[in-house]
Amino acid sequence: AVISQRLIPRIGGGRVAAYEMLIGTSAISNVIREGKVRQLRNLIATGQKDGMMVMEQSLAKLIARGVISYDDAVAASVYPDEVAGLATQTQFDPDLPEPAHFVVGASAPGANSGTGV
Repeated sequence: AVISQRLIPRIGGGRVAAYEMLIGTSAISNVIREGKVRQLRNLIATGQKDGMMVMEQSLAKLIARGVISYDDAVAASVYPDEVAGLATQTQFDPDLPEPAHFVVGASAPGANSGTGV
């Protein structure tokens, strides 16, 4: 997997990671092998079933959860119009907790903070 992240100002202070994730599927491998890298973004955007996500999808989810502001999401995006479209489509489920591993400064599950192990 290839992950890219940006730290976005969190409503109420701090920062939270918005991320983009590419999984090395056979379709991704073929596109790279054939030198058609311009198609990668479309494959990532449509590869949610494989665990892939473009930055704008992540930003829209953070907006829907009330974690970041729309203005900060648009400022962080290379495709602000896409953020606008996705933000209106993304639903927020208040029963789902915010994943701790996306919060800057939070320990990852199973991490040994400061022990060096």
